[in-house]
Amino acid sequence: MGKKAVYCGETGNGQKIKHALNLTQSNILQGYLEGIALALKQGVPFNSVIDVMENSAAKNGVGSFKIPYIIKRDFEPHFLLNLMTKDLKLAEEEIKELKLELPLSQQTIKIFEEAMEKGYSNEDFSAIVKLLEEKNGVKFF
Repeated sequence: MGKKAVYCGETGNGQKIKHALNLTQSNILQGYLEGIALALKQGVPFNSVIDVMENSAAKNGVGSFKIPYIIKRDFEPHFLLNLMTKDLKLAEEEIKELKLELPLSQQTIKIFEEAMEKGYSNEDFSAIVKLLEEKNGVKFF
């Protein structure tokens, strides 16, 4: 649980912000991992890539937290991929209902669904890195 309680207004808003938060975290992690994959594919040493990412404006909480586990290939769940995907699907319903155009989010949801199809549902949502590795012929460590 978080360290701070935030009043979000009327009943149901807590659930809405949870979907928005999980959508944001998923987008951030996917983008962060893609940037790392690009550098790795070009031959930049992993430690250098992480050092640059962690000491630049690209630094982010979800990436900083997940990278040490990815390095260790430890996908024991902090937050299950299947639960994150469930929240993303709920966010997708809200996006459609509101007639929003969120192309990055729509693609991220597809990526999470693909990870589920690959059988990573009971692993941490950071297991999406396995798709990037497989599709691009790179290893994060």
